[in-house]
Amino acid sequence: MLQIFGGGHFLLRLLIFLLILNFSSFTLGAESSSYKGFLNYIDLLPNQFFTLDTEGNIMLGEYFYECIGFCSIDPTGNIIIGNDIDYLTTKTLKWYRIEGDNFIESPQQLPAYWLSGIVWTPTPFRIIVGDYDIRVWQLDPISLNATLTSEFNNERPLYYPVLVPDLNYLYFRYGLEFYLRRLQYDDTTGVVSGPMINFPTPYRGNWDMTGTSNGRLIVALSGESIMIHRIDDNGVPATTTYDNQPFGTFGMTNVYKARITPDDRFLIIIALDDNNVNSFNLSPSGTITPITQLTGFNVAQALAITPDGKFLVVTHHYTSGYPEAILSVFKINEDGSLTYLPDKDVPLSYVVADIKFFPPQRWPTAAKNWTLYY
Repeated sequence: MLQIFGGGHFLLRLLIFLLILNFSSFTLGAESSSYKGFLNYIDLLPNQFFTLDTEGNIMLGEYFYECIGFCSIDPTGNIIIGNDIDYLTTKTLKWYRIEGDNFIESPQQLPAYWLSGIVWTPTPFRIIVGDYDIRVWQLDPISLNATLTSEFNNERPLYYPVLVPDLNYLYFRYGLEFYLRRLQYDDTTGVVSGPMINFPTPYRGNWDMTGTSNGRLIVALSGESIMIHRIDDNGVPATTTYDNQPFGTFGMTNVYKARITPDDRFLIIIALDDNNVNSFNLSPSGTITPITQLTGFNVAQALAITPDGKFLVVTHHYTSGYPEAILSVFKINEDGSLTYLPDKDVPLSYVVADIKFFPPQRWPTAAKNWTLYY
């Protein structure tokens, strides 16, 4: 893994590497008293940081003005990347090394029309960015330089990428077409290549798509449909569709966002029109069975799960007046059931598009699951 830290002043860089590793090993021994996260607001507003303590209490923090929209954090919690706040004119991504509460900006901005999809690869600090051109970048967290390892010419943006590392395949939604598509990705070389395969599945996932930590199960949402794609050893999806049930799918008429707990055991889905929050058992074969359905949350807009899988936060927004939105907290119990903590609600001044938690800082050692979205 040291090849990503190569170049000049090798001994100095190696010393820094070892010091950080020693510090990380020390700090990981203590149990965290809080989780760090941020709210990605709609209408190109800056992100806002927040903390969630182990009792479920939320404290809103400062705004982050430099990086907006579809921000992503690497699985070790040490790099954050997202659109430049002036992306309408600059068409670039900005990225930073995270040092506690400080952000060290890379002088090298990356070209991107819009960050429509990003996935972290098994090789530490490497990303696949979905744009009109799909690019693979190797990021050096010490020098803050980026190296382009691959570029695949593409006619449409790549949405909701899910990587299956053991098969060297990348799955995604392609532009405005809602079928499941596949390219090859070789982690040894860092190269994305064709041919692009289109699978004639019932996939219409225009709302969201996410995968388990190994990518072998892909959950796609579309209106009243929940689709589970099981990727076989040949890379071919077999799809189970939960659709057209009485009163919608499991009592949901507009399934909108989905997240899977870090242990891959439970699936959490929010539904817009029914104003509900739902949890399901997710079996290794891809079967889902409902556990909890909680209602009365206005328009559930965004959700995130803490890296240890113990808490869920959800924002639900209003059409006018104050607050514009509410940030709510739920306990995820051992059996996957949800407990709403109404006394933890926090009013917000803006509508939220996405929520992310920072994983524990573990660099330079890779986290267990590289393909999870945080």
